[in-house]
Amino acid sequence: MRELHVSAHSPGRAPRITDVIGHRVAPGRCPVREVDGVRVAAPATTWAMLGSLGLSVPELVAAGDQLVRMYRPGYGRREVGKAPTTTREELAAVLELGRWVGSLSLHRAVELVREDSWSPQESFLRVNLVNRGLPEPELNRDIYSANGDFLGCLDLSYPEYRLGVEYHGVMHSESYSRDVERMAAFRSEKWEIIEVTSALGAQSITVAARVEEALRARGWSPR
Repeated sequence: MRELHVSAHSPGRAPRITDVIGHRVAPGRCPVREVDGVRVAAPATTWAMLGSLGLSVPELVAAGDQLVRMYRPGYGRREVGKAPTTTREELAAVLELGRWVGSLSLHRAVELVREDSWSPQESFLRVNLVNRGLPEPELNRDIYSANGDFLGCLDLSYPEYRLGVEYHGVMHSESYSRDVERMAAFRSEKWEIIEVTSALGAQSITVAARVEEALRARGWSPR
């Protein structure tokens, strides 16, 4: 059974119900919204409360990325213009309302939250690379050939170095043949693509080492 967390505004008491974890929070720190008839904490506040669950910085970043995601125009993209659930500014502002459990991790995470990550695995990859001293990649950028043909949208990319990083999860097994052709199109345009499977993704040091080696080979050097 998943844990159910229920909060009460002060001066009310934290709920004491079987299978429910109760909390008490000051009204000013926990604005409320109604979703399908249920009163819930505002998204930015909910994110700040995740610090009490002991999530790692990359996990907090992944959660924040999903909340602030912008639905920008692009080749074949859906839901263009859809409003984000919250904003980076709101995440940062809620942390200034007082001390939260897990405050140190939350403050580290909010600096790494970005608006263009489309999945938790993309977030984990990016944070891993940045934490290991590599330049921050662009996220989900549409790439075109010299002739203007659409090559694809890369999860992470370094356009200056024509280097891309693509994550292939289990769902990609159904589109394997299309992915093979897409990667071939990139390579025909002198791009190098580092493909990360779910198994390789767990080996953060190996992934970062491969990206660093490719960056150096294409002219990057640490400043």
